[in-house]
Amino acid sequence: GRGGGGAVAEAKRQVQRETLARWQAKARLDKVKAAQRAGERAAKLGEKGGEVLALDDPRLADRPGFCLACAHESCRWASPIDAAAVQERRKVLSSELHFARVNATAESLDSYVPLSAMRGGVTRFRRQDLVEALQKEDTLMKKYQDLHAMDKELHDTYAAPGEYVEVGSIHGYRSLMWVGEAKEALGRLRDKIISETLVEELVDDILENMLEGWAFGERESDFTVAGYVPSIKADGVVRTGGEQRAAAVVAEDREAAKASMRREEGFKGFDEETKGSPRSKQNDVEEDAQSRLFREKTERELTDKDHHIKETETSLKFGAFLLALSYFKAMTHVAREKASWAGKDDRMDSVHVRPVTQERRVMVAEQKAAEGRRMDAHKAMQRARKGEEQRQKRRDAAQAVVHKKYLLETKAASDRKFGCISMQKLYRGHIGRKAAHRWAMKKAELEAMLALMNASANTLQRAFRGFVGRMAAAEARAEMAEFIAMMRMEETAAEEEDYWRENWLQRWRRDYDEFFATASNVLSNAEALHFNTRIPRLPVQS
Repeated sequence: GRGGGGAVAEAKRQVQRETLARWQAKARLDKVKAAQRAGERAAKLGEKGGEVLALDDPRLADRPGFCLACAHESCRWASPIDAAAVQERRKVLSSELHFARVNATAESLDSYVPLSAMRGGVTRFRRQDLVEALQKEDTLMKKYQDLHAMDKELHDTYAAPGEYVEVGSIHGYRSLMWVGEAKEALGRLRDKIISETLVEELVDDILENMLEGWAFGERESDFTVAGYVPSIKADGVVRTGGEQRAAAVVAEDREAAKASMRREEGFKGFDEETKGSPRSKQNDVEEDAQSRLFREKTERELTDKDHHIKETETSLKFGAFLLALSYFKAMTHVAREKASWAGKDDRMDSVHVRPVTQERRVMVAEQKAAEGRRMDAHKAMQRARKGEEQRQKRRDAAQAVVHKKYLLETKAASDRKFGCISMQKLYRGHIGRKAAHRWAMKKAELEAMLALMNASANTLQRAFRGFVGRMAAAEARAEMAEFIAMMRMEETAAEEEDYWRENWLQRWRRDYDEFFATASNVLSNAEALHFNTRIPRLPVQS
């Protein structure tokens, strides 16, 4: 039994050694491939100038700043996104989402945060639409951050000199992985995020192109740059979408720089490129300014008018409600106080004064005496209650001392019991682990024997089932051959019957020949029989 258990343990160790050897071989192969790729990148960088060393160059040991991923003396990795801007945008989106969720009763909200509003769209949204738009953009910003983290970790993985690397952007927590597997997983996830963001940006650019091309109706463009602008893009036209937005930002920055320069040089507000006298230029500027101010004033007046109308309507409704509420409260109060305000059941009314009788005076005196006795009894009860409270305090103090002593004794007993239980637990755990170790060895031996018996039984069953299967297959083939022969005979008979049915003349001729052939045979048999009856037969001697 023990010899079998040792063999099983040795087999397990052998399997572990083989697995470790395969992992090491795979890691070395991945390292060689990474070195080849880095060498190719180094060759490309070498064409551009600068000293580039091979990854197996011994001089790299003296240059600790060398980047294996970039194959250069200094790391040239750059983030694919503006991480600070993306993080700031996510904060703005989170704040606006909180505002939309807090106002759960509102049907529509005004917001300039969504991307559609920033691109010149409407700023009033249904609350659910606003939440969905903000969540969608927040998801896109999260993908950008994941792309930044995965690209950085992929670069660090290619730059790692060891066989394993720590990765945290795949699962959301830090974990150790083999370098080859980390490269494959990070590259696959990075490509997935790049494809998703590319599709979203492509769809946005297509919609922007359709919007600028008046596919959804005529509208005034919000972009200041379109078409062929050599000062911004010299090798083609500025395409609609992200490229047009970037070009518009560049043009606006240039105009702002020019305006700042003109203000510094003492520019008074006239455009030198426009022909005309300074007076006419000033008139044009003034007219544009007055027109813009008039439009803004008109829009503001209309908005304020609607606001005042809504506030007035709300105030009138609330005032009518308060008036109705006050009316019903007054009616209820009048109905409740009607009897008291009418003077009913009063001891003195405005007509006459009721005289006080002797009996009434006696009753009042008795009431005063009863009130005096009640006050004396109340004072006595107060003194008795105070004495009872003092006695109760003394009893409570004594009980508290007894209770504290009981608690201390109980705690000491509980500590002793806990100590005993801990000692027993440790000893029983030791004994249990020893027994579990023995049973584990025995279980391994039993499992090995069971595996051997199962393998033997499987071999016997395989051989016997193969024999039975071959016999059954032979019988099935014989039955199939008989069935096919019978089917062929039936088909032949059916085809012959169809032929004679279609060729009735040949069939009639066949039947005619068969009839006369049968008749001649019958006559021949009859003559032979007659001849045989005429010949005498000799007796047979025994």
